[in-house]
This record gives sequence, C-alpha cells and structure tokens, in this order.
Amino acid sequence: MHLPANLKLFYCGAWHEPHGGYAPTMDPATNISLADAPLADASDARQAFPHWRSTTPEARCEALRKAARILRENIPALRWGAPGPRIQSFRAAISCCPPSSRESPRK
Repeated sequence: MHLPANLKLFYCGAWHEPHGGYAPTMDPATNISLADAPLADASDARQAFPHWRSTTPEARCEALRKAARILRENIPALRWGAPGPRIQSFRAAISCCPPSSRESPRK
C-alpha cells in the first residue's frame, strides 16, 4: 500500500504540523503499523475555519468533490483485502458527494 509522504494537516493553502499530535494507525488484518496519522485539535480548527468560512460555496463544493474523487479512485488501495463492512461504510460516506458533471461516475 502506498501512503502519502506528507502526513501533516493541510489548511489555509499550506501544510501544518498538527497541534493534536499524531496517532498510530494499524492494519487490522495484520496488526502492522501503517503510519502515524495527524490529529487536528481545536487550535487547528480555529486557524482553519476563518479561511474555510471565507471560501465561496462553489469552491467548498469543488474541494469536497475533489477529495471524494481521490477517495473513489483509490478504493482498491484503501480496501486492504477482501471487501466487507468497512468498504461498504466507506462507499456510503463518499456517496453523499456525487461526481460533478465533469467527471464520470465510478462504481
């Protein structure tokens, strides 16, 4: 599995060290450590929110659609084995952000 090299938080157009620190994430099938995931805390939210609040609804929508598209494109890599309840929950979570008319729907 290929994980991103940068495991910081991205907000206000830049990468930030998380004020909440990092937490280990494990592959539940193998119990092998995958990476230390960044943990956002209230301080991170206070810094990020003014920028998000000033972002137009159209730009917010595009950002969320882009994130959902990236997740959809990487379902096989995120699956970590046979499909099951976890992947079904994941599909349900991203289904609330359907592809835009500019991208083809993925199944």
